[in-house]
Amino acid sequence: MPDVAIKIDLNLSSDKIEATSEESAILEAVLKDRYNNDVFTDSSTVLDIEIHEKSENIISVDSPSKTANVGKVQFQIFGSEIP
Repeated sequence: MPDVAIKIDLNLSSDKIEATSEESAILEAVLKDRYNNDVFTDSSTVLDIEIHEKSENIISVDSPSKTANVGKVQFQIFGSEIP
């Protein structure tokens, strides 16, 4: 069994998003313990994501706060019409 979560690994599905509201990427946050194991036993930790104020016009997120499910959270990041 994994230990308690002490860090988060971030994985981005795409390194760029085209300037259109139809484009999106998935940012996955994976909770890790001190031995770098996935903390699949955690389904209660709440993670928040914040878009910097200078970037709010060009990207948005599906929800600013989500609860882990088996140690993972996925945020969908959307582009905008402004390049």
